Amino acid sequence: MKRTVPNFILLSLLLIFSPVIFAAEITVCASGCNYTTIQAAVNAASSGDVILVNVNGTITASGISISKNLTIRGLGQNTTIIQANASRGVATSRVMYISSGVTVTLEGFTIQHGRETATTVMNGSGCGILIDGTGTTVTMNNVTVKNNDTGVSGSSGAGLTLAGTSSNLSVNNCRIEGNISGSNSAGGLYLSASPGTFTAKNTVIDGNIGQGVGGVFISSAVTVTFSNCLFNNNQAAGAGNSSGAVYAASAIPNFNSCTFTNNTAANFGGAMRIGGANITNCTFYNNSALQGGAISRGTGSAGNALYIVNSTFYGNSATGASPAGAGLANSSTTALIHMVNTVLSNSAAGSDVYLNTATTLSTNQKNYVGTASFTTGSTTFAYNSGANFSGSLANNGGLTSTMAINAGSALIDNGASPVTGVSIPSKDQRNYVRSGTLDIGAYEYSGSQTLAVNYSTLPSTLMTTNRTLNSTITDNVGLPTSGTLLPRIYFKKGVNGNWNSTAGTLTSGTAQSGTWDFTVNNTLMGGVAVGDQVYYFLAVQDNTAGAIVQSNPAGVSAADVNNIGTSPGTLNSYSISAAMPVKITSFDVKKIAVGKALLSWKMDPLEQAQDYEVWRSNDGIQFQRIAIIRVNAQAKYSYADDQLLSGTNYYRLRMIETSGAVTFSKTIFVSNKETGFEVISIKPVNSSRNTSLQVEFYSAINTNIQIVITDAVGRKLVQKHYKAGIGNTILSLPVDQLRTGTHYIQIIPSGKMASKAVPFVKY
Repeated sequence: MKRTVPNFILLSLLLIFSPVIFAAEITVCASGCNYTTIQAAVNAASSGDVILVNVNGTITASGISISKNLTIRGLGQNTTIIQANASRGVATSRVMYISSGVTVTLEGFTIQHGRETATTVMNGSGCGILIDGTGTTVTMNNVTVKNNDTGVSGSSGAGLTLAGTSSNLSVNNCRIEGNISGSNSAGGLYLSASPGTFTAKNTVIDGNIGQGVGGVFISSAVTVTFSNCLFNNNQAAGAGNSSGAVYAASAIPNFNSCTFTNNTAANFGGAMRIGGANITNCTFYNNSALQGGAISRGTGSAGNALYIVNSTFYGNSATGASPAGAGLANSSTTALIHMVNTVLSNSAAGSDVYLNTATTLSTNQKNYVGTASFTTGSTTFAYNSGANFSGSLANNGGLTSTMAINAGSALIDNGASPVTGVSIPSKDQRNYVRSGTLDIGAYEYSGSQTLAVNYSTLPSTLMTTNRTLNSTITDNVGLPTSGTLLPRIYFKKGVNGNWNSTAGTLTSGTAQSGTWDFTVNNTLMGGVAVGDQVYYFLAVQDNTAGAIVQSNPAGVSAADVNNIGTSPGTLNSYSISAAMPVKITSFDVKKIAVGKALLSWKMDPLEQAQDYEVWRSNDGIQFQRIAIIRVNAQAKYSYADDQLLSGTNYYRLRMIETSGAVTFSKTIFVSNKETGFEVISIKPVNSSRNTSLQVEFYSAINTNIQIVITDAVGRKLVQKHYKAGIGNTILSLPVDQLRTGTHYIQIIPSGKMASKAVPFVKY
């Protein structure tokens, strides 16, 4: 299944053939593909090949054994379903077994209904996926592992098991849900490699059930990090040292910007039963157990320290005999706790904190606690009734839900930083910048999302080769300028094309504010021709630990810039046209009244068409014809659209030439927000030096305009007043007197709220 391409080199009159090896793509489907089963494709593949499971729906496959380096890819996480059986709970084999020290990537499918009844390999553990062997490395992107069950007594990890020696697993944009273990260990994930590494980003652990551990079991030899993950509705149904979401008695897992909600345990640790851990910017909401509604540490916990920093515990419950510790229950007398800028309040049942001895609380700075109790000793908390939360877990920005705090909360501007021996995060759980004196908890009341992506769009073009987009990106922390997490452009040809991506290059400025070049690679798209449409978006992240991804257009969900889970709903696009750039000399649109826009265009009089059609869209993708304009002798045209759609209106011209050929213009747009005033554009006149800004805005009435420019810390540098008439106004604003660096501009109409501050860079 390999393809070889000879590379001809003339050297000393000898013709030498040097084969260049390319990975083959092998397809699997019911008919019309290379193979009808995944195992047959695996057996035939060579190391490094890609197996495409080209199935829109379900394919039944169990006991898939992989012992070579491969990529297995489906059509989408919710599109391609690989199942051991059509029904749950009746299969006799796991779905997939990966071993023998290979490197495997799994992408874009769901694994379900696995149930292993043989005890010969890991005692029937890993019924969805089992990873074993020495040096085995697996990466999972956009994969769901759900509704798998253990089939024999003592088996673990109904969903997924990481075993073996020096084994590694990375999951990005994945879901581990609805898996059930009838034994003591882990319905969802069983991490027992010795040693091993496990990382999870933007991943959901939901609705898993085990007698001992519902969600995740972590052994002492595995290095584990969860970032921007959700642990929800996991349940430990049995007695003993149980835990609803996570059990790690001897390991030291890391949790960054994670949310734990509605996890339950019949005994200890609704969310966690742990010894040591590093917990930063996390939210624990509505978890419950007999002791340690959110977190429990037992008398037998390892001596590893527990760090809890800038986290929020709210509405958890401990229903056992008092004191029970709804937020945190600690029974260890030796394992130290370092807690800073954390709030534990509003427990549904039990005290917020229980410590059997106060001396275990080694670091205790700016922690607000509703109620606390101690068997021996004493300690000092700020017992606080003014935490003033919003009262519900909600999407307040970022990848995980958070508890917002209200104005006037005692948590605002009351945190500690720096703290000796403890790392204090510069951003909150949402990835919003903490400013001034930090707030207490995972949510920063005045936090700001400073990562901004501003770029000029790719125009319609005659080019069928590579083309480059220029983007200005600003962030106070700074973007990576080397390594694997550089900003990327994602692009595809046609609505049904496959996404490809290329990293950008910083061409001027700094990592905090600079200009980047992004090249749309024609070869990766398989080549473009006249009539093709290309879609694209940018994805960036900054250098903050646990940083989330921003994009333009907005709306991307991602583990990092290399692992996009959900792309923006609205995409940028450009079309490959034929002769239009030669014939058209200008094409513009302006809003001239509320709900009304004027299109105008000029043509080369020597290059006339029979007709011009005006096409309009509200998403830039699906267009409808709204007018036909006949040619005239002047080659100047206009059309008034008095029925603007709400939001953004996109326009393009369709030209019918005398030869009968049809071509399209570039796409232009105008906003139709239901308001009497709006800013249309702010852009530099001289992009190399930024000596002045061109500001364009629309007003439905005669009004006075104030323009304010501030520096990055809010100091007012420029304030100018103008009179604006009805319609569009374009102003040229000198900025050559400003120092180099990032500045912000606001347009403030009389009697109305100021526009959002827009960043620009003065070189």
